[in-house]
Amino acid sequence: MNPGSPCCERRRHRRLDIHAAAFVFKNGQHYASYRTVNISAGGVMLTGRAPIRREESVDVLLQFSGYPSLRIRARGVHCRGPDPHEYIIGLAFEVSGPGVTKTLDDVVSELERIQNTP
Repeated sequence: MNPGSPCCERRRHRRLDIHAAAFVFKNGQHYASYRTVNISAGGVMLTGRAPIRREESVDVLLQFSGYPSLRIRARGVHCRGPDPHEYIIGLAFEVSGPGVTKTLDDVVSELERIQNTP
């Protein structure tokens, strides 16, 4: 089995498929705008036109409809693109302590509740 294959992938947090605006900042300056593909308490997957390198630290501002914006530090986990104009980027949130992780998990739960409300 290949460690990168879905059968071997080990996730610690549930994911929520949600599409929202995301803005990435490098050194305090706006770098690029993206759309979210999914989010979990551990990170976010983005799609956009600007790459983010593996292990690169950035600040990401997430804006969800019906929920306050969330700004959090993250690092690049992967960046791939089927064509050079659209990258798929995985970011892992850089959090410290179980309290922050619980807060992120609560945010994801609330977004899931809002998403499922008619």
